[in-house]
Amino acid sequence: MKKSFDYFKNLKEMSVAVGCAYRNMVATNEFNKELIAFSGLKWELSDNLYKEFIAPIERNDIYNIAGCLSEEMYCISKLNNIVSLLDVKEFIFVESICSVFEMQDRIFSLFSLQRNNEKTLKAINETKATLNGVNSSVVLSVKNCLKSSDQPLLRYAVISGFFDIYKSIDITFSEVQRVIINNS
Repeated sequence: MKKSFDYFKNLKEMSVAVGCAYRNMVATNEFNKELIAFSGLKWELSDNLYKEFIAPIERNDIYNIAGCLSEEMYCISKLNNIVSLLDVKEFIFVESICSVFEMQDRIFSLFSLQRNNEKTLKAINETKATLNGVNSSVVLSVKNCLKSSDQPLLRYAVISGFFDIYKSIDITFSEVQRVIINNS
């Protein structure tokens, strides 16, 4: 059955909105515009899932992936409440998260249940390897960040927020990977 709503395009737009929210939070401590855009996209997706008939398994997969992207946005939102108290640009790993969001956008550009997803799976594996490398560099820099601070608890809260973002991105990749494998 041909669907009138492109769920995968919507998921890609949600992914872009999450990445933009992160970049704006880091650059300007402001991400409300992207949060509103993301919320609109999520409501549009939910509304169309409710209106159209699609297979229950496919519906559940789309909800799960949208939920993973929502968790990423929630982690960014929590971090946004803290970063105004501390200059996050001094953390060496902040930019590396931007590149991970770009990789996530690439994955959602490739992702579809209707065609061969070997490229998507390859991109996910490459991104997970990059994410593991970024996590390693973050762990090494945490000690230095905490030692050089007059506000170690605040720095710890910020670092924990970044780790939450990493974790939620990794969960999103795992969910997309699971959906592709289950629908192959």
